[in-house]
Amino acid sequence: MIKLNEAIADFLVDTKFLLNKSISDTTIKQAVGLFGYDELKFVEVESLISMLEELYNTPQTEYDDYHQTEYDFQRKLEIAHENYMDLLLISKVAFKDDANAQQALGLNQNRKISYSGWCSQALDFCNRLISKPDFKAKMEAYGQDSEKVVAVKNSILNVQSYFQLNEEGRTEAQHAIQIRDEILDLLIEWVRDYKKTIKNALIDQPEMLEQLGLLEESLVKVLSM
Repeated sequence: MIKLNEAIADFLVDTKFLLNKSISDTTIKQAVGLFGYDELKFVEVESLISMLEELYNTPQTEYDDYHQTEYDFQRKLEIAHENYMDLLLISKVAFKDDANAQQALGLNQNRKISYSGWCSQALDFCNRLISKPDFKAKMEAYGQDSEKVVAVKNSILNVQSYFQLNEEGRTEAQHAIQIRDEILDLLIEWVRDYKKTIKNALIDQPEMLEQLGLLEESLVKVLSM
């Protein structure tokens, strides 16, 4: 089990102790029952605790998946870019005396440095290179047949797929965190209200409040004098 944030872990330990004591001790159970805290109420809060513990692990799992996908994405991007640049360099050599081909293939354009710009420019280059028979024939003379060009194109498309997967992974992780925090807020509110209730219910039994850790230290000292 992935370790919870220390503060949240301590909160859950204290909450479980308070609930277990409230449920197992007949005196406490009867006292808070007069304020509407019946068995159903305790079942509801136990459900919140279970949900919170499960959801607290989910974001970490999601982010682990996300970081692995990010790593895979960067590797595929590097490989695709290297293959693309190799193909571009060979094309510049192959069409060095063909101004029309240079224009059509955008061989003299500045290379885009943004991800979206890189994808668009690289795919457009590959598509144009395999769209005309004379371009294909020229490239084959330099050892770059259509299959090799298509392979470069597919590597770029593969990068696009991984990028989309990466974005989905981030969204899933953020969604899991949002749900977890909402459950945490509900549990904190429940515990806060319950502590106020139990202090009122056991106002004449300070020793029981002390056992629950709900009696202020200063009051404990006064009562023990």
